[in-house]
Amino acid sequence: MSSKKENLVDEIEKKPASENPWYVLATLFGEYVTKDVHHIEVKETSDINRKYWNAWASQGMTDGAKSAIKDAKGKSILDDAPEWDSVRLEVEEKFKARLPKSELPKPSLGVNFYDIIFNNDIYFSDFFFPGDVNFKDTKFSGDAHFSNTKFFKTAEFNNAEFSGDAHFFSAEFYGDYCVVSADFTNAKFSGDAHFSNTKFFKTAEFNNAEFSGGTSFQSAKFSKYAMFRRAEFSGDVNFISAEFSGDVNFFSANFSGGAIFSSTKFFKGPFFSSANFSGNANFHNSKFSGLSIFISAEFNEEANFSDAVFDSPCNFRDTHFKKYYPDLSGTLLHSKTILTSEDIYWPKKVVEKSNDDETKAAFESCALLRQNMTSQGLFEAAHFFFRREMAHKAELSKLWERPFYVIYRWVEYGYGVKQPLVGIVLLWAAGILLLIYDGFLPFTTALGLSAANIFKFFGFQGAYYGGVIESLSSPLQFMTVAQTVIGYLLLFLLGLGLRNRFRMK
Repeated sequence: MSSKKENLVDEIEKKPASENPWYVLATLFGEYVTKDVHHIEVKETSDINRKYWNAWASQGMTDGAKSAIKDAKGKSILDDAPEWDSVRLEVEEKFKARLPKSELPKPSLGVNFYDIIFNNDIYFSDFFFPGDVNFKDTKFSGDAHFSNTKFFKTAEFNNAEFSGDAHFFSAEFYGDYCVVSADFTNAKFSGDAHFSNTKFFKTAEFNNAEFSGGTSFQSAKFSKYAMFRRAEFSGDVNFISAEFSGDVNFFSANFSGGAIFSSTKFFKGPFFSSANFSGNANFHNSKFSGLSIFISAEFNEEANFSDAVFDSPCNFRDTHFKKYYPDLSGTLLHSKTILTSEDIYWPKKVVEKSNDDETKAAFESCALLRQNMTSQGLFEAAHFFFRREMAHKAELSKLWERPFYVIYRWVEYGYGVKQPLVGIVLLWAAGILLLIYDGFLPFTTALGLSAANIFKFFGFQGAYYGGVIESLSSPLQFMTVAQTVIGYLLLFLLGLGLRNRFRMK
């Protein structure tokens, strides 16, 4: 039985579009012969073709199930479809008139447009596909219209060629009971590709796809995995406000034009409660030849830009890296890279996991960002990343080195002024109290001696308080030495902070 079915499919696949039963069903009331026809005529023809197709596709469905097939405005796309029983004879009559030797297909068996050539524009907007759809090796010579189309199972567009514009505005790929909801592997888009507001409820694959014109995935939603491995974007590509709930993979992708990821969200948040999405963004070995913009993008999980190349300026202003620092090992950043050096945009913790390799990768990324900011003369931003570089280095340091990093961290790795200044005041006050209550010195003498101990390099200690120090007990004499040593350290740290704050050479 199955072999007979396969032979039937092979036989259908070799026929031209005009002899394909599903093409006949999709164009019962007229084909779209030329691109020069009036828009009104095209609209009328596409509307009635759609209504009768949806009547055929939704046969047997309950009213409740039909009402759930909604468009972007919340209206069911099956509302205006006639009841199948009322049009079945008319459909069969028109179908037999064009394909007298073929049987009317059943919706449950899917739709097969394999290796078909659509010589003119084709309209599938607002169509309902209840089963698998096969557009493998299909050639769209004109514009392809799939706006607001509902694909309930896997939609395969492998090796499909779109010579005109491809319109998938607000299309929905459900992929029920399937791993992949949309497969555009090796697809070629010669014109503009429009996927704005499109929803992919299962894995969406665009591996090795070629986008020659402008491409838009604005506000698109990927509920599971989004695969763009080795994809070629020759024109500008727009991912503004796109949402990636699962992993997104741009491994070795090539962005020849501008790439805009502004307000894009790469987050962990399963669309279905039973799914487990890690939400990692992989741009490993990708190349950005044109301007790349990630303004206000959100990376809730790992962001891998290792070995990526940015030949043009890249804008990461207000970009959030919430858990992990981006992996920039081997990355070639453009000299005009823009970053926001504020705490709220970077991970609160040094690392999420106690893994030396991850800590080292974060250390190297911060070092690269620090060098990039320094080369641009953005010294405050450079020190911002230097502080985080040191924080990661402290995690990698040996046990005996840790106390030095603790002190260095206390003064914000050479950027703090308040901390050493407060330390000097407290050291001075502590010396005064000890000299008064343990050394029985007058307040003015204790005040001056405590200051002289801290600022010994001025020579006040030997000039005015030599005899006083000799009269002190051994513990208090040791205290004066300790004040001098600690005072030198605090003064050094204060000077370092002032130098870095005011960029003094």
